[in-house]
Amino acid sequence: MAPTIYTPDPDATYTLTHVPGFVDDVVHQAQWRAEKAAEYPDDPRNANAAEALGALAGWLKARPSSRLTRLDDALARLYADDDTASSFVPGITDRLGRFGFTLVPLHARGLAFETFLTTLTDDIEEHLGPPPSTIEQRVQKLAETYVESLKDLRDAHLDDARQAFDDAAVEEARQSLEPVPDEDRLNEDRQEVLTQARQDFFTMVQDAEQDAWGT
Repeated sequence: MAPTIYTPDPDATYTLTHVPGFVDDVVHQAQWRAEKAAEYPDDPRNANAAEALGALAGWLKARPSSRLTRLDDALARLYADDDTASSFVPGITDRLGRFGFTLVPLHARGLAFETFLTTLTDDIEEHLGPPPSTIEQRVQKLAETYVESLKDLRDAHLDDARQAFDDAAVEEARQSLEPVPDEDRLNEDRQEVLTQARQDFFTMVQDAEQDAWGT
């Protein structure tokens, strides 16, 4: 897979977010190698690595930011996901730990530094794959917006459903608190009405007979 090639403007000023941490890692590895050189003075490789890493850190700090944007972008994408970073083998720290383990002549250090960083960046980009295109980013953004709108619509329907459920529950509770008519009492009331109606009817009949006979 061909690496993505960046051509930053050499006159522009760039803000590097991950290269400073990379430089710190280089310095840490130089210190670690220096400690190993003191621990094993008969092995010149640790001293070689400590010196080469220290020189690499100084070389990186002196580089214009426009020359490091490709590395910075690759590091940003690599560290954006823990699984992606952990699956990059050998890792950056391991690569730095082996840098300069063999003697790098002074006259070749600039080329060695450039080659090391270019190879590292190429390997990271190959591990990551090509960055998403502008169209892919826009599609992704539209998809995220659409999903959020669906969530809002769902939440609105859920609120309506909760309100309807609450209203129904309140009505059911209200009805359950109303007194239930007693069937026996209703029958007694009905009998009293019928009895009173009969009495009223008989009274009307008697009054009509008295009127008819003139008594």
